[in-house]
Amino acid sequence: MPRQIKKQPAPSNEAQTAPKWEEYLRRGVLVVGNKLEHLIGKAEKMGKSFGQPSTSTQPVLSLEGQLPLMRLKDLINSVAEKVIAPSIPSLVDKTALEIREGPTAFASKFKERGASIAVHVDISTTAGSYDRPERGVASIRSVPSRLPFEDGFFDHIVGLYSSQYQGDLSKALKEFSRLLTISGEGVIVDFHPFGMYAKRGVTRLRPVESTAKGLEDYYKLCKMAGLKITNIKESLLDESVRSLFVSEEEKSSFRIIKDSPLLIYLFVRKGG
Repeated sequence: MPRQIKKQPAPSNEAQTAPKWEEYLRRGVLVVGNKLEHLIGKAEKMGKSFGQPSTSTQPVLSLEGQLPLMRLKDLINSVAEKVIAPSIPSLVDKTALEIREGPTAFASKFKERGASIAVHVDISTTAGSYDRPERGVASIRSVPSRLPFEDGFFDHIVGLYSSQYQGDLSKALKEFSRLLTISGEGVIVDFHPFGMYAKRGVTRLRPVESTAKGLEDYYKLCKMAGLKITNIKESLLDESVRSLFVSEEEKSSFRIIKDSPLLIYLFVRKGG
């Protein structure tokens, strides 16, 4: 009797196509990998190009490298005032404080909003009285980490710390909180953490002591100071500030730094 040979089942479609799919997948991975390597290489080249200092002290695109320091300060003050002025609440029978470098911009507005006491502190020097106080506004000079007022004296505080005299921001925020009444509110203004401020060199605006490198740092610093962030705003060098660049040199600078971050605003309340 002839020996019967057991017929093997025909391979399924899945088995037949598996090697092809594996080959397509392998090729796809190679293609994607090559593209990723190309993009990473391109990004690294761009990073090196933009990160290299134009001199031994200045990053290529730093704001200080594009605008004179005093002009940059004027720009910061002008932009900050446009954002803060509309946010000042009713201050009837309340006390209010303005902390900033240079002359007051908001203390008189505090009075217009009904504040019983409006005080301005110039943080550009360490002591003494301010030379040209506005009518009905007390002005002094001091440092942001040691202000000569009682605990919980102010119901509302505006602190413009976007200054080379800022010092250690964590200390400034603790002092800000110390002076606020429980449930008191205010605005903290700082250099935008992603702004193109010089990281080194003599011509720089943001101080070495700046402790906030990212948004999460502000939440940590405020929490440590007993402050709760209720809102956050930012200012960019966008079309809304184009008119502030007047000379041909400034207009040229604007084209370079357009859409870069400038300031961050933390609206805070003391306590829960």
